[in-house]
Amino acid sequence: MHQALTVGTPSLGALSKINEDKAITGIKNLFKAVSMYFDNILPDGKAEVIAVELLSKYEYRSLRLEDLVVICKNLKESDAFKITPARILREIKKYSDNREKLAIQLSKQSSDIAKQSVNYQLEARLQKHFKSAPNANRLASKRNSVSNKFK
Repeated sequence: MHQALTVGTPSLGALSKINEDKAITGIKNLFKAVSMYFDNILPDGKAEVIAVELLSKYEYRSLRLEDLVVICKNLKESDAFKITPARILREIKKYSDNREKLAIQLSKQSSDIAKQSVNYQLEARLQKHFKSAPNANRLASKRNSVSNKFK
């Protein structure tokens, strides 16, 4: 999941802007291929419903194809014997929530690392000891305009 989160490929939303029909076909074929591991194979209509659902919901448009591959692996490794669109959508929702939590955690870690750097500490000390007037920029610009008037 971490690797799928940090990869630089376009999201499903970006892919659908380029060519929506190809994006729907690719997603549909991916879920049909996964359904071959189960008792029943997903029909075209049901697979297309899943693809359209992914592209129509805002929270899922940020997913990438790598994320869908991870979701398919999770489905394949689960203990279920039958696959339905509802089961796939539940797995996508669960994955999306976990991905969001991981993104927040990675953001906090990078923020903590940045705060521990020397430049951040120096900047914080400088801001603590050097305080300018709240309207210092306005006064400086007014002073410049006055000096320009009388030249």
